[in-house]
Amino acid sequence: MSTSATAPSLALDDVLVGSVTLNQWIESIPQRHERGDQLIELSQTDLHKLVNTAGTENMGYLLDRLVPADAARVAVSLEPGVLVQVLESAAPDTAASVLRVLSAQSMTDALDRLEHEPGNGAARAQALRNIISWPKDSAGGHMTTSFWTAAATMTVAELLEAIRQQRDNSDSDNVYITGADSKLEGVVTLRDLVLADGATLVRNLITPDVPMVSPTTPAEDVVAILNASPVHEVPVVANAVIIGVVTQTDVVDIIEEEDTEDAERQGGSEPLDLPYLQASPAHLWRKRIVWLLVLFAAEMYTSNVLQSFESVLEETVALTFFIPLLIGTGGNTGTQITTSLVRAMATGEVRLRQIGRVISKEMTTAAMISVVMAAAALGRAWMLGVGQEVGIVVSLTIVAIIMWAALVASILPPLIKKLRLDPAVVSGPMITTLVDGTGLVIYFLIAKWILDLH
Repeated sequence: MSTSATAPSLALDDVLVGSVTLNQWIESIPQRHERGDQLIELSQTDLHKLVNTAGTENMGYLLDRLVPADAARVAVSLEPGVLVQVLESAAPDTAASVLRVLSAQSMTDALDRLEHEPGNGAARAQALRNIISWPKDSAGGHMTTSFWTAAATMTVAELLEAIRQQRDNSDSDNVYITGADSKLEGVVTLRDLVLADGATLVRNLITPDVPMVSPTTPAEDVVAILNASPVHEVPVVANAVIIGVVTQTDVVDIIEEEDTEDAERQGGSEPLDLPYLQASPAHLWRKRIVWLLVLFAAEMYTSNVLQSFESVLEETVALTFFIPLLIGTGGNTGTQITTSLVRAMATGEVRLRQIGRVISKEMTTAAMISVVMAAAALGRAWMLGVGQEVGIVVSLTIVAIIMWAALVASILPPLIKKLRLDPAVVSGPMITTLVDGTGLVIYFLIAKWILDLH
């Protein structure tokens, strides 16, 4: 029996003193976040030393292996001249992520300097401008512009020779075949090219039914396409002409960004458009205050509900003991469902046409949960000594509120998605606010019925 040992995690200091290479350090750490955290903590002196030791090309390679937010935080700390060289060597999508966190003036300066770099500078600057011209949460905002294309009239031998001459232009396993009008006709894999006879026309090897997206396609839809098909990349096409490719590597970053945005929205705030540590208190205030005001205004109707049922509370003061418990349970139930459902929708597991199945599943689950919670509520009422009738009111209300919260939380996310909004806006605070007032109405109506109050 053989065992495999985990590579030791080398210290960044080993790179700075030159005892190990940058590549050895990169490969020794399994987590991209760990690399990013170590680099972000470097002083300007050590960062400058790292660039001198590793070289700008290797720094570009390093940034490609960080999560986009960490790559951006490291890159913006570089000197302008070094930053331009790193942007030239990093993958286009990584370089675009870096540019997006720069100020408008710094972005313009960096692209202008890159455009005047000898060699491929002008072409790289134009490619980056194309990427950042699209929304960052779209296919165009995540695409890489490094890919192979070939005319359908070429022979296999001619195409393989062209690839050898331009082998640094793409890391893809595909070649995208275009017609006389430059429109995409299909794709050929390198494996098919290697196995084919050299005199064969490329047109005869084309796979025509290629999943493709437009540059404005939401990034999460691209993830769903890649998850549902055997392909490892999707071409981005505008007017039938390929302008970029979204790869499986890009998908990892898309999912991470979507998860971050969903978590922020479900926490009741707008997503940050820059790394957290770079966000000023004023920026955080702008992202949070609007949602807090909206939730505050929405929560005000609970006061009206309490005022409307003031006479009920006066007749049975014990009912007030359970108000926090009841509305809290409703909010928690709704939050649990929206968290699971929004995630399932983001990965393509749930679509609007399946809303009936979602409702059925969640209502059945809620019924099972409500039985246990009702028993717990009855026990709590007994412990407080509020009487059997109040205990029954609380138990029935628990059942009703849980079922109501489950129904609302099951319907809202798919409907919001249908309206082309982010379903993550149905956040925990929003569901809690919605269920609070309606839950109180349910509570007092049941109390009036059971206790025969006026």
